[in-house]
Amino acid sequence: MDSLLFITFFFASIFLIFQYYQLRKEKRKKYNTLIKNWGTSDKDRYINFDRTERYFLKTGHHLTSYQSISQNTIVDLDLHEVFRFINRTLSSIGEQFLYYKFLTIQYPHKKSNFSNLVQFFQHKEKERLQIQSILQQLATPRGYYVEKLIHDPHIKAPPYYWFCFLSSIITFISIVLSIWHSPLLLLVIPLFIINMAMHYVNKKNVDHYSEGLSVLFKMLKVKSKLKPYFENEINNVSTKELKKLKIYSYFIQFTSDNDQDPIAQLLIWNIELLKILFNVEVIAFYSCIQKLEKHKNTIDELFQYIGQIDAAQSIANVLSGELITCQSHFSKHFHVEEIVHPLLKDCTPNSFSLNKKGMLLTGSNMSGKTTFIRTVSINALLAQTFDFCFGKHYNAPYFKIYSSIRINDSLKENTSYYLQEVKSIKKIVEASQESTPSLFVMDELFKGTNTIERIKSANAILSYLSKGNHYTFVATHDLELTELQSDRYELWHFSEIVKDEKIYFDHKLKKGKLSRFNAIEILKLNDYPEEIINTCLDEL
Repeated sequence: MDSLLFITFFFASIFLIFQYYQLRKEKRKKYNTLIKNWGTSDKDRYINFDRTERYFLKTGHHLTSYQSISQNTIVDLDLHEVFRFINRTLSSIGEQFLYYKFLTIQYPHKKSNFSNLVQFFQHKEKERLQIQSILQQLATPRGYYVEKLIHDPHIKAPPYYWFCFLSSIITFISIVLSIWHSPLLLLVIPLFIINMAMHYVNKKNVDHYSEGLSVLFKMLKVKSKLKPYFENEINNVSTKELKKLKIYSYFIQFTSDNDQDPIAQLLIWNIELLKILFNVEVIAFYSCIQKLEKHKNTIDELFQYIGQIDAAQSIANVLSGELITCQSHFSKHFHVEEIVHPLLKDCTPNSFSLNKKGMLLTGSNMSGKTTFIRTVSINALLAQTFDFCFGKHYNAPYFKIYSSIRINDSLKENTSYYLQEVKSIKKIVEASQESTPSLFVMDELFKGTNTIERIKSANAILSYLSKGNHYTFVATHDLELTELQSDRYELWHFSEIVKDEKIYFDHKLKKGKLSRFNAIEILKLNDYPEEIINTCLDEL
């Protein structure tokens, strides 16, 4: 007998030691990965934007913000792709918050100490790695459902809820009294069947909340671990009331990663029978939901607390990468030096300083016009949401940002390309009536109509936009338009070189109007018939 006990103890000890070293090995592996990946973008990371954008779309915080970026501008500026690049978050909470912060411009006087958090992660590697390890505990897709606890209406207790209490009391009394009068146990059988029905009918409601609640309870633990690092940097969130909810988790069986573990399942089924017998789960579940309804704001505060920390380490990760970045400055003057597009490899840096109401940009296709106005807009957005941009210097007004770049005709709405243009630019015209500065970026105004009306309409629009304290960037092929607006807008251009039967684009921004034209030369390079080429030359 002693030998059997010794062998059992020996193998149990070996198993525990093995498990301990496996956990240490896994922890060390994750730690080394954090070090290795710092300053790099995870290009293969999958992002489900339907889940990621939920907090941004449903929160009411943007109602008190300076501007919430529109879906139209998100598409125009390829902001989902930009988000892929800056998203280095470690939790789904952080990812949703980063997306919200990226697309929500706050009032200048309401700007938080986010930049201080970013600098903290940039300069304190030891603390950063410890905090990142803590945040990894929330690296689960279930975290996307926490925002539902904040924004979605909670289910109400069913009509039979009162019967759960009555049934539990009768069951308990019957079992106790059966010690002296055993036939009373027969009463427990029908009650058990009724309780079982209510228990499993309610399971679908438990499953609905399973993901969000299980992560919420993890968030409370994570917040406690993070608190010592940020006692002075971030306003503390009082989670005292939320911690009281934790007691309900002991009586509610949420879907877990251990569902396939046979030993865990055996224990769960035994506990499940007891919960059915006394209606424990149904009572605990609805008591928990009632508390959740009262503490939605606190859950939101906890969400923002953790999300802000994760988003800050993500931006610090970006700033520690290879691309040159600078802190943003704000004044009435628009001056930038060597800004680049973060998604373009070996992007040509460009600089400009404006003394007029904006820029009319000319050049051939593929020369870089549209990419450049996107570059300006993306950096303006990053400057105002995260206090940095990709370049050596950024100084500009504090803008609202509007765009009209990607226009598509709509079969669903039965609208033409031109009508879609009209609707898109109308939003910009309406925004120009506000006194607050705005940045307007547009590509090829009214190209859905004929040349004469296009130039007249575009000229009228640009003249109208120049009245306010806004800046307007327009990429255009219409040289007539640049002549008409040269007093209001500065003329810049991109050009290419045709040499040795090849076309070379330097993507370098040049001041002044376009003076050299290569369109016909490009036709030659592509072996167009001489008759066509000669006709083109005769028309010049």
